[in-house]
Amino acid sequence: MKSTLAFCIGALSLIDAHAQEFVVKAGVSMSSVSVSGDFAHPGYEFTMKAGFTAGLAVAWPVAEKFAFQAEALFIQKGWEDKLEVDGVHHSDVFTINYMEIPLLMKYKISPFFVNAGAFLASGIGGSYTSYDGFPGSESEGKIVFGDWPSTGSGSEYLIHNRFDAGFIVGGGIKIKKLVVVDVRYERALTNFMDSEGYYKTKNFSFVLTAGVCFARSK
Repeated sequence: MKSTLAFCIGALSLIDAHAQEFVVKAGVSMSSVSVSGDFAHPGYEFTMKAGFTAGLAVAWPVAEKFAFQAEALFIQKGWEDKLEVDGVHHSDVFTINYMEIPLLMKYKISPFFVNAGAFLASGIGGSYTSYDGFPGSESEGKIVFGDWPSTGSGSEYLIHNRFDAGFIVGGGIKIKKLVVVDVRYERALTNFMDSEGYYKTKNFSFVLTAGVCFARSK
């Protein structure tokens, strides 16, 4: 919580007097992972999981129809997976919490807009649950970041790379100059299981948010 507050305060300190639009927003994310490499088990099925996102967006006009938009977000990513081996069904649900900074260019076609850009993110924690297909086999724990050997307990799931980065494309609509609805696709270019002998694993998400816009006159 302290790191989240510090992140938001730091992001807000970057806002200057020329900003023309502020949006406080929240919504849902639908996330999963792409998995590749020699160590990927062919029987695993990866599906999407729902998460929460919220934060602040600030836009600076750069031309009549163009604006630069920076955001500070809390976002939950993750995935669900299933595996059947010899009739035994195994399943997992992973939730990874990130603080994320999207940097976007926005093109306005009133009342609609499209945007594209990049994001940088840092993992701040998460959780997982596992089930091995028989009563009493469910387990849960927290997600930690770093390399082996882990200093934590056996209930921790290790993610090697806490940093995430990639691209964003999307668009939305501004309703009555007050409500902003935004939908976007995020695709990570970084591999968060980057130690030798692990899958190459990258996040991707579909994100839907709604926010309240506070405009500043020029």
